[in-house]
Amino acid sequence: MPRSRVLSLLTLLTLLMFTPNSWAAPRVVVSILPLHALVAEVMQGVAQPQLLLDGGSSPHSYALRPSQARQLSQAELVVWMGAGLESFLVKPLQTLGKQTTLLTLHQVPGLALLENRQPLHWLEQSAVHDHDAHQDHAADTDHDLDAHQDHAADTDHDHDAHQDHAADTDHDHDAHQDHTADTVHDHDAHQDHTGHDHGKLDLHLWLDPQQAILMVHAVAKQLSQLDAANATRYQQNAQHLVERLEQLTLRLATQLEPVRQRPYLVFHDAYHYFERRFGLATTAALTLNPESRPSAKAMQQVRQLIQRQGAVCLFSEPQFEPAMVQAIARDTGLRTAELDPLGSQLQPGIGAYFTLLTNLANALSNCLTTP
Repeated sequence: MPRSRVLSLLTLLTLLMFTPNSWAAPRVVVSILPLHALVAEVMQGVAQPQLLLDGGSSPHSYALRPSQARQLSQAELVVWMGAGLESFLVKPLQTLGKQTTLLTLHQVPGLALLENRQPLHWLEQSAVHDHDAHQDHAADTDHDLDAHQDHAADTDHDHDAHQDHAADTDHDHDAHQDHTADTVHDHDAHQDHTGHDHGKLDLHLWLDPQQAILMVHAVAKQLSQLDAANATRYQQNAQHLVERLEQLTLRLATQLEPVRQRPYLVFHDAYHYFERRFGLATTAALTLNPESRPSAKAMQQVRQLIQRQGAVCLFSEPQFEPAMVQAIARDTGLRTAELDPLGSQLQPGIGAYFTLLTNLANALSNCLTTP
């Protein structure tokens, strides 16, 4: 046998022995950039998950291209948040075969789910009560997050130090789990419940890094079941990621502490989990559905609320037309800035989740800091 061929065979054997089993890794498709970033971290060194929507596309109003439908049909694992956020995926997911596993992240056990806040009701409550009274009213509708998060921490990771810093109140997950469970083959009833008004539950859970920790564990568990050969790598990656998410939580809490009591408004009510985690004093959102414009009555209420509450900033989003935000800012003298919950300008993949949350904290602290 020629010497060159022997060397080639030896090289191939070496690669077989020491290269991760990337050819055996499941084909993974993830719906949106923040979730994709977390999955990419768990799969680091094994394979790259595919991203369905880039950060510049809104999951609230999207139609799949044929190439994306093919991506889904070839996937062995699809990771999404759920029908209440990515409603455009409900029908395509119903067509997938038994070879595809669906991981619906809002159903992960231990998550503290919040209900959507209705902007008009929110504004009407604010017109009658001051901000503190409204916060008490919101808290009365929820169960104790401390106890819930401590229970989740006992099953996964120790969060005691941070939970002491970020006490919240939320709904009992088990009740919501029974009420909102959906599968790849049975979405019709859930879709009726979570239509264009986004349903009852707020599914922007990735904006709370402590909720992200539970999702990371679920991703690692699912990947390990599908790909036992790389299970150790997935678990190690997940543990390292959890440690970094803990550090991120503490760092952002320290950064946002000086502006926690500074009231502000957002264009789109996507930040409930972020606000609850870090104790921020949001006053109202202009809309729950970013494709719908608030009524003239709601806009008048917004202007009155700004004056009454002394709001400092109004935040828009890059995915949506900012003209309405600019008009309110001109009328009221509010400072404006941009929050991006989806990472529209970020490079997908490893590190993107940390950049996304850091950018949110930077935008909030910069605008809310007294000039």
